Amino acid sequence: MIDINLIKSCEEKLAEKFKILDETALYNQEKVLNAFKKNKVALHHFSGSTGYGYGDDGRDVLNTVFADIFNAQKAICSPNIVSGTHALSLCLYGVLRAGDVALSITGTPYDSLLDVIYGHDNDSLEDYGVKFSCIELLNDDFNYAEIEKFIKENHPKMIYLQRSKGYAWRNALSITKIKHAVDFVKNCGFDGCIMLDNCYGEFVEKLEGTDVGVNLMAGSLIKNIGAGIIPTGGYVVGDEKYVNKVLNKLTAPSIAGEVSSYAYGYQYFYEGLFLAPHIVLQSLKG
Repeated sequence: MIDINLIKSCEEKLAEKFKILDETALYNQEKVLNAFKKNKVALHHFSGSTGYGYGDDGRDVLNTVFADIFNAQKAICSPNIVSGTHALSLCLYGVLRAGDVALSITGTPYDSLLDVIYGHDNDSLEDYGVKFSCIELLNDDFNYAEIEKFIKENHPKMIYLQRSKGYAWRNALSITKIKHAVDFVKNCGFDGCIMLDNCYGEFVEKLEGTDVGVNLMAGSLIKNIGAGIIPTGGYVVGDEKYVNKVLNKLTAPSIAGEVSSYAYGYQYFYEGLFLAPHIVLQSLKG
């Protein structure tokens, strides 16, 4: 039996927290609606394409809608990105080159990235001569002293952050903490790529990483931003110069974002995005 009185009692106790969540969802829903209106999303954008996918308006407009929602210069929203791990891997391989140094300031990245970064004889970043170092969090916050020391001594090309806790025993990062870290590393003289793993972070707050100075951000379409409706895919958003590098890895430097067909159409991509702020709200309330 469902105890209706218990449910009502819990809702009353959580009323103030629920009010804040409702306000955040409404704010994010307005962002989505404004992006749809600005880009004149219409029925024909739901249609798919075959072959190379040249002139696929549904794909191109969806990319622009994502960029607008995340306040970014450019975005990739693609069923050809098979997961969040794939999206993150594309970013790492797109930006980093042999001899480059990358630094994670949120400790060791999510488990599925370990072979991407440290694998042996499997075309990992380490195989390609990229050094990837990690600084663990200190009392659930950034270890600013060690970060500053590393930046001044090693001159990394990328600063990497993971917003969710993954399998670690820590809290997810708030946008306030991410902004503080971004401002800090820039004040240390860092002028490279600040990258954020945003899986599970979309629409949880009013702002996203790209609103507070993150240069490149990636995630999965089957998590928050897909509302449980988008059937597959991943996204990458950020500064145009970095997103272009990712596109070169996703397809090829000669074709980049000009191609990529999807015969099944984009209805669920637009629909999932439209519903995402509300579904995230319900998940947070739950």
